[in-house]
Parts: sequence; C-alpha cells; structure tokens
Amino acid sequence: MRWQAAKLFTGQQIGEDQLGNAVVERQPLCDLTVRSSPWTKEEIVLLGRDVTTSQRKFLTLRPLEQILTAKYLGIGENIYDIEAVSDIGRYRLLTVKGWRI
Repeated sequence: MRWQAAKLFTGQQIGEDQLGNAVVERQPLCDLTVRSSPWTKEEIVLLGRDVTTSQRKFLTLRPLEQILTAKYLGIGENIYDIEAVSDIGRYRLLTVKGWRI
C-alpha cells in the first residue's frame, strides 16, 4: 500500500433547494497524505458486507485537531463523507463513506 495525496474539506451551507434540503458547498481545508487500511475478517463478520463495501478506512499522520473540523475527504476525483475519526497513537484513522468505491 502506498501513501496517496488527499484533501480535507469542510461543508458550508449556502442555501436550500426547492424541497428544503440544505445546499452545501465544499471548502478546501488542507492537504494531507493517506494510506488505505483494509477491513479484517472479524470486522466484515461483525459489520456485514454491506458496510465494508460502501465504506473505507484511511490512515494519516495529520494532527487530530485539523481532521475533526473536516466533513469530507477527497482523493483524486472521489469525495468521501467522513463517518468517524479515531486517534490510534501515531496515526489517525478515518472511516469514510462513498457510493462508488
């Protein structure tokens, strides 16, 4: 596995659509490098295959304070919603959700 260039984004509400849903514009926060972390067999059994096919895990060395303000992670052309952030010693683990993984 290799380290990949990525970007963190925040979401700023700029209005509402005709149905009353929030319209959110992504604002770049900072650049970082991430590394994909695979799901273990135990996690697949515990969480189910539906979760592990729509979510991914990434490791980064970026400080926790910068990651907690972000709502989205961009890697290449893909934008993922950040579902959870864990501080695991030297690294931060981002669990993200995307529809086309």
